[in-house]
Amino acid sequence: MERLFARLVSFVFHPFLIPTIGFTLLFSFAGHLVYIPMTMKSIVLVIAFSSTCFLPILSFAALSLNKKFDPFVNKSRDRIIPLLFTGVYYYMGYYLLGRIPATGLFRIMLLASLVVILISLMVSAYWKISIHMAGMGGLLGAVLAISFRYGLNPGVIVPALIVGTGLLAHSRIYLEKHSPTQVYAGLSMGMIVMYSILYFI
Repeated sequence: MERLFARLVSFVFHPFLIPTIGFTLLFSFAGHLVYIPMTMKSIVLVIAFSSTCFLPILSFAALSLNKKFDPFVNKSRDRIIPLLFTGVYYYMGYYLLGRIPATGLFRIMLLASLVVILISLMVSAYWKISIHMAGMGGLLGAVLAISFRYGLNPGVIVPALIVGTGLLAHSRIYLEKHSPTQVYAGLSMGMIVMYSILYFI
């Protein structure tokens, strides 16, 4: 039962889903974004989901057709090509959002996420840093940075994300996907990069 729960947590907070979750959370508490028309919100979310989830999954599925590719990416170097594809799709999302008014904050979020991907890619050439935790740390760092920078009250979002981060960290270690050091490294890197870019830029 505990292993099933750990897998469920890993799925819910999968790196492919984190950006869409983050954008949805922003629409719920980030000042003027709350009042953006539903049509525009839908377009932004479609672009976010397509560029950060659907297209990366499609590429991953295509790569899995190659027998030499490990779909479980158990080795750090197995992640390099999927991360390269993902980085390209994130940039596509960044470009498309630039054609829509009032999406500056979302573009910066995608750009910061792209930096996290590039760092993960470089580290993965030598070491298996936790990308799950990098994504979750990035989400927490983004919400904190936006809250502090614009004086916003995220309500229960931050406590909920802290609990989710703890559950995800436990799940990745319990499933033996990562060592504690790899988990903490991913969390720290994602949080520091996202917080720094969104707060200071």
